[in-house]
Parts: sequence; C-alpha cells; structure tokens
Amino acid sequence: MKKKRQQDFRTKHADNPLVQAFAQRLKKWRQGKGLTLAEVSADTGFSTSVICEWENGHRFPAVLHLTALAEHTGISASNFIRPLTSTEKKTRSAKGR
Repeated sequence: MKKKRQQDFRTKHADNPLVQAFAQRLKKWRQGKGLTLAEVSADTGFSTSVICEWENGHRFPAVLHLTALAEHTGISASNFIRPLTSTEKKTRSAKGR
C-alpha cells in the first residue's frame, strides 16, 4: 500500500510548482553548503532516502517536517514553497529538469 501511495504522489504531483520549488530550493541549499545527503540526514534526523525523494520532487514533507527543515536551514517554510521566480525556472530548465 505504501508503494502505491508513493507512485500516486509522483503521478499526481510531478508537475506541481510548489513541490518542484521546494525540491529545487532544498537541493540548492544543500549543495551550496557543500553537504552530502548523509550529512543533512545526520543533522536533521531524516533518512537520506527521504531527503533524496524530497530533492527529486517525489515526496513532499509534512508540515512539521517542513518546519523542522526551515529551522535547520534558516530558510522560512513559506520561502521554501513559494513559486519559482522566472530566473529559478530558467536555471532549472537549463539543467534539463
């Protein structure tokens, strides 16, 4: 059942702009800090697979997890999920996503 829900989420929300904005900003923050998935996992308590799925837009965190990430990263929860700017969209499409 869990696998079915994940597939449903991926199908329904693959192009959701808020999911994609969150994914892009989380990955950009992590890479900008020079951190690995394992390091973020150790610091936050979230598994590397969950963080990876968040970064790829395959999953979206629950509100409490989003709040915890916001506190850890210093990026407000509302900024994490605000729509991508035109500059961010160009960066995303230039990378082939």
